[in-house]
Amino acid sequence: MSSQPTRHAWVIERLRSRMRAQGSGSDRGGVESTEAANQPPPLNLTDEGITDHVHSLGQGLREYAARCLGNDAATLTLVAQLEDELSRGLTLFGKDNVEGLARDEGALMGLEAIVVADGTRPSYLICKDQVRTDSSWCVNKDWASFLEQCQAELSKAIQCVGRIDLGGSDPQGPSQGLGTGFLVQRDLAITNRHVLQQLPQWRGQRWEPTPHTRAWLDFGQEHEGQERVRRREVIGIAYTGIDPIDPRQIDHHKLDLALLELAPPTADESPPCWLGIDSRGEDVRQCSEVLVVGYPIDPGRFRELDLLEKIFARQFGKKRLSPGSFVGGPDLDAATTRHDASTLAGNSGSVVLQMTDTRLAGALHYGGIPRQENWAHILGNCLERPGLRGRTLRQVLEEREVWLV
Repeated sequence: MSSQPTRHAWVIERLRSRMRAQGSGSDRGGVESTEAANQPPPLNLTDEGITDHVHSLGQGLREYAARCLGNDAATLTLVAQLEDELSRGLTLFGKDNVEGLARDEGALMGLEAIVVADGTRPSYLICKDQVRTDSSWCVNKDWASFLEQCQAELSKAIQCVGRIDLGGSDPQGPSQGLGTGFLVQRDLAITNRHVLQQLPQWRGQRWEPTPHTRAWLDFGQEHEGQERVRRREVIGIAYTGIDPIDPRQIDHHKLDLALLELAPPTADESPPCWLGIDSRGEDVRQCSEVLVVGYPIDPGRFRELDLLEKIFARQFGKKRLSPGSFVGGPDLDAATTRHDASTLAGNSGSVVLQMTDTRLAGALHYGGIPRQENWAHILGNCLERPGLRGRTLRQVLEEREVWLV
């Protein structure tokens, strides 16, 4: 893995960078720079300013809770706790008390909240294949305007993204969401190898169906929208990266990618469309704004949820769209890049679309560090990688007539 700053150092540097940018009037660039309203509000570290920041954060979270979380008492209690921690964090930051922040997990969480609440990296819920632009808890007006203008094209891409579920023999029975997959042909979907590894049918190098435990790809699972939509059974594996993946200890040189075979659809299940793959590699890495579509899955099986994640916990497993950008940094691998879209600590297997052409999958999200950075495989740079059966990803995709551009 690449070296990362400590949690408190990352938060403090983000806030200091924000103050430097505000002082110089620098421009963020891209979609977000078209209106001054897209800039984070200046940090005012006077007593009055801290009170205003705390009020703004709390108001935004309460409005989100009212719209999307049922306004329940448990969530409002968590919001009040976060307000207290933000007040303490801003006070310590204003005094440049770095050591105090490093020791105070609560104050640090409050500062993390204000870093991610500036509106530049929202996470929108999907309802009936449409982006709900009122569903981000701190709405960026310019992002919402852009997404509303291209809803028709975005809806086609959204319909290609489904949740990978583990369930029983009854397709209408209860199931557990494990990750995201997206269609690249009628009966073929891409996901992460580490998602595949969670399925009991996967035996390390082969697929062995069991009569009472089945895997599905469900294109619904929306918040206050469609539940089960065109649900298709996963019946095999067309391709997977060679090396097993440990999601707790990421090795960026390993290809965390798998191609799932789906059962042929019934007339009601037939997909209206599927995504092509952008094979241009480095050209994709150089693009600016991107959209991540998928299902943030509860990370609790790997670690304890923190306060911000608990506030959003009722929406884990529901389809979301998150805008962001590819970002630079130390080299990870020729097939890997970073992005800064909000993934709510999950989204394994999500598609990364370029805003300039949402018909094409540019990258595959596979992991990240919560609220710091995320990682994605550039699909065009993965095409010559051999799989378990010795054939390259390109060979398998071309054989299946996947649209490579």
